[in-house]
Amino acid sequence: MKREYYILILALLALTACSDKPNDEPSDLVSLDLLTPVIVAESDSRSKPIEGTFFPYLNTTTYSKLPNTDYYVDHSISFYICEKRTFIPHINGSNNRLTYLRNYYSYRSDSYSFSWPSGTPQARIGHEIDIYAYYPRVNETFDPDSVPFTTQQQYDWMWADPVTINNVSTENKTVPLKFHHAMTCIEVRLSTRYTSSIDLVYARIDDIKSKLTEGGTMDLTDKGKLTYIPNKKHITLSHASVPVRLPVHKADNSSYRSFCFIMPEKEFEAGDLRLWFTYDKQTGNGRADFIIPTTKKNKNGA
Repeated sequence: MKREYYILILALLALTACSDKPNDEPSDLVSLDLLTPVIVAESDSRSKPIEGTFFPYLNTTTYSKLPNTDYYVDHSISFYICEKRTFIPHINGSNNRLTYLRNYYSYRSDSYSFSWPSGTPQARIGHEIDIYAYYPRVNETFDPDSVPFTTQQQYDWMWADPVTINNVSTENKTVPLKFHHAMTCIEVRLSTRYTSSIDLVYARIDDIKSKLTEGGTMDLTDKGKLTYIPNKKHITLSHASVPVRLPVHKADNSSYRSFCFIMPEKEFEAGDLRLWFTYDKQTGNGRADFIIPTTKKNKNGA
């Protein structure tokens, strides 16, 4: 009888030991403290990066200041949180975790502010983790060194400097976020010298050597390095559903609409690139083209 008693005690002790997993308990998880992101306009990883401090760059629809109107926009930023020096997900769902960054505009103070309304990532207390972040989110399976990107939607792809937390705790959970633009762009500013209304239907950039890119991968661990195959002949910015009204030209060049062809950084020779514009929706015949030169002049003539 004593033998059975001892066996029972040992079995209970073994069961208690197996079920005692503090890392699986909610009390051992802490929400990371995400700081307001900083977007770097210049980066040593690009000779001529996109400049801008908004998500996304030069989105004239999102950031137009409507009179007497408050509004906000939620941007889908994703975090990839791994065990330190590995690509092993830190907790369930921490590989490509969707988090929304809210950009709020107040017309009363004419100012923008940021917040994280939902989806704040969590981490286990006492663990060492690596944190990667990028924008916009991709709903696919990948590792931080191979985030797929596409130029079809003309998104302003960005990556953040990796952050390491060596000992997660309630006091050590702050995540500074410094984003960089992974892309470069050709910005086109349009206005009209006609007094009547001109609506732009679409703008297109052509490359006679097909050096534009449809997609590839972005490495979050290596300063947003892009890997791609140049295989695309043109990029189109379509406004057919809602044509864009062009403002009337002013002598000081202060009135225009800005459009950006976003792409990986490339080298082009004179005459490789041509811009096409369609501005007559009724007949489809209103078109203009412009060959992009590689030699430019400053306003002072230099």
